Amino acid sequence: MYTYILPTIFATDKLDIQLRKVLENPLISEVILVINTNIDQLGWSHPKLIKVPTNIPQYCNGAWNIGVNLAKTEYIILATDDIVYDTSIFSIVSKELRNENVGIIGCNEQNLSQPVRHLDESNIIYMSHISRPFGFGQMMFMDKSRFIRIPEQLKHWYGDDWLFYHNKINNKENYSITGTFWLHSSVSESSANVETQNRILEDTIWWESNNQPFQKFFYR
Repeated sequence: MYTYILPTIFATDKLDIQLRKVLENPLISEVILVINTNIDQLGWSHPKLIKVPTNIPQYCNGAWNIGVNLAKTEYIILATDDIVYDTSIFSIVSKELRNENVGIIGCNEQNLSQPVRHLDESNIIYMSHISRPFGFGQMMFMDKSRFIRIPEQLKHWYGDDWLFYHNKINNKENYSITGTFWLHSSVSESSANVETQNRILEDTIWWESNNQPFQKFFYR
């Protein structure tokens, strides 16, 4: 069973539709929705849905930290609020997470921004990576023990880098899902405002000044 964790600011139609599909999936034990405002714009509830409004914006990484701290399951899914996909991927990936050598299973740019199609399990491919691939953090599957709390200095970006490279240092293999897994992604409503863009710039400055332990894995 999974805990599904995601941050949002605006309850868009896309989020509404995908969230309902996630909640219907039998492998989802709970969904923790961290709302980066003190106003609940979703407008509906569900027995498996836990809403966590915040007075101070936690952005993406802070919301993931909050969600993991609350999660009650062995396995977690960290997601963003701007993706649409076939939720049957949950059962397929769960088989791989039982492998002790696996760190994180994430996404891959080859399968992003594509029309969502039927998922063919026989053609799912897992690619092992030394460096984090683009798009990896759109959705990440992992054993909760693989999560290393993201520093509070990183608000919106580089949380997936932090998790990816810490798992590499811990001798775990990270994979991305390719093949017939298609994930439609667009610019997140939560990332489009000026305040968030400024926060991303600050994240970049901090990351570039503090990523020395991981640089042996870069560009490989």
